[in-house]
Amino acid sequence: MIFSDGYLSTISLSDNRFSIFTSRDGGLKVGDPVQRITELGIGTLIRKDDRNYQIRVEGIDDLITIRAESGIITLILYILSV
Repeated sequence: MIFSDGYLSTISLSDNRFSIFTSRDGGLKVGDPVQRITELGIGTLIRKDDRNYQIRVEGIDDLITIRAESGIITLILYILSV
């Protein structure tokens, strides 16, 4: 976690102990296949390059970046708009 001016600004998940969007069938965590984002209906998946994706969620300004290797999520980076 990273704080900016006393506010939480970034959450980085690099193992499968924690999930995001837990209200949606267990959520999304490291180790899940990238296609789970679409299956959960979280938002629009945008492929940036071979390893990096972004999730655009309607009504949320926060930036969610996903890194994957061979289609498996290895990092979730959630940057909150402060």
